[in-house]
Amino acid sequence: MSKRWKSHELETAKALGTTRNPSNGKRQNDIDAGPWAIEHKSRLTPWWFLRTAMFQAVEGAAQRGENQTPIVVLYDGKGHERRRWVLM
Repeated sequence: MSKRWKSHELETAKALGTTRNPSNGKRQNDIDAGPWAIEHKSRLTPWWFLRTAMFQAVEGAAQRGENQTPIVVLYDGKGHERRRWVLM
């Protein structure tokens, strides 16, 4: 029987019209889809703050009208590295 995370990766790849990259010891993305290099994560309970933030973004996009894409930007300002992570 396939592991839960593997079946989730397969489902996501299929939904994107592509295939899952094998876990063969080589460093590669879980899924390649067009311009996206996807690292897929699966958890039984998603992080509450990401879920809440996305719900807020979806609600805000719906209120603004058509052609609005909900996006969450996470800022990580630790040390000298400052990064922004985008969740669509």
